[in-house]
Amino acid sequence: MTLTRSRWAAVGAAVAVTLGAGGIGLVSATNPDNAVAFVPISPCRLADTRPASGDSGLGGRDTPLGAGETFTLNARTDNVGQCGTLIPDEATGISMNATSVNPTAPTFVTIWPAGVTRPLASSLNALPGEPPTPNAVTTQLSATGEFSVYNLAGTVDVVFDINGYYVDHDHDDRYYTEDEIDASTPAFGFIDEDGTVGENTTGLADEDGVVVDLGFPGVYTLTLAGEVAFDPALHNVIVTPACVGFTGSAAAGAAGELVITIFDELGAEADCAFSFTVVALPVGTTTTTVAPAP
Repeated sequence: MTLTRSRWAAVGAAVAVTLGAGGIGLVSATNPDNAVAFVPISPCRLADTRPASGDSGLGGRDTPLGAGETFTLNARTDNVGQCGTLIPDEATGISMNATSVNPTAPTFVTIWPAGVTRPLASSLNALPGEPPTPNAVTTQLSATGEFSVYNLAGTVDVVFDINGYYVDHDHDDRYYTEDEIDASTPAFGFIDEDGTVGENTTGLADEDGVVVDLGFPGVYTLTLAGEVAFDPALHNVIVTPACVGFTGSAAAGAAGELVITIFDELGAEADCAFSFTVVALPVGTTTTTVAPAP
């Protein structure tokens, strides 16, 4: 398994982070100028551009991005997507699971803060005929709370699920340690229809595959790494099936496994590849583990 998402390293007992050029950088806790603190939230869907999905039009758009097109979103507006007031006016950046869907040509998607020059970098790489391509993306926001999305070629739909935001710190020691940051997203990645684990997947105990219940189509049992037991009271799960119109749900197995069930457009259990993200909930948060698919 190849892990492409970078984890933050601790500087001493804790770290602060700086936002610049749309990305995240580390600074010493003894020199916290321009540093910010990360606040995890129960995941929410900010945007979905696909016209045929259950979340069509979230983010104010229900058409794919065209070739060379830039689309700008405001992450702090209450009436955009399903995030409501979860992202406060004080947020200076956001952490998301970004997914590209249905590309018509080989392309890449760039996500960066609005109002500045687009960086020469890709946030997502997509090819026609491939399943939805998810990636963990962090971007700074403009002064008005906006970020931009650029598509190089063809057309492509995008889905953005927010799992946390950044705020300016107040020069004290309330920073997340390395273990706390890793624990906030214990597992994410892609599972093929036959249970094969995608190369960008992390946080599963079994790198060769997951248990597929041959007697019940659409049921996939995942064991989290590090003896982590899935608990709906402690974790939220975003499930993104690759099949148009399909949805996914998550439940706890008898031994703490994460059991993901995929349903077709008629509500019947059915096999389909999917991406998933497990997010540890903030203390005191309650949520459902059923997540609408893009």
